[in-house]
Amino acid sequence: MKEEYENELSRYQSAQLAEAKKQTRLALIRTILVGFIAVVLLVTVLVAAAKVSNLETKLESAMTTIEQLDMKAIEDDLDNLNNTLSGFNDELSGSLEKLSTLDIDSLNSAIQTLSSVVSGLSGIFG
Repeated sequence: MKEEYENELSRYQSAQLAEAKKQTRLALIRTILVGFIAVVLLVTVLVAAAKVSNLETKLESAMTTIEQLDMKAIEDDLDNLNNTLSGFNDELSGSLEKLSTLDIDSLNSAIQTLSSVVSGLSGIFG
């Protein structure tokens, strides 16, 4: 009976040892996975931080450019353009008034008269 007890105890110890090895392997695998996830998260954070830093640099550059704009000069240029366009509008209105005062019938008559004179001259020299 003692022998059976020792054999059973030996089997039980072997089973416990196998279970302990299995748990040790699982713990090692979990540790490796957690380490891998931590490395992936760290790399992700570093990449995101680099992109945020790059974006911040670009925003600072844009703000510097905006601050350097001379709003007074732009406003003066727009006023000058407005004045130029107003002057052009006035000149165009004057030209249209002169065109509207032309007597088209008299002009057509003068063109016909000139045409008959030129055709008569072409007969003399032609």
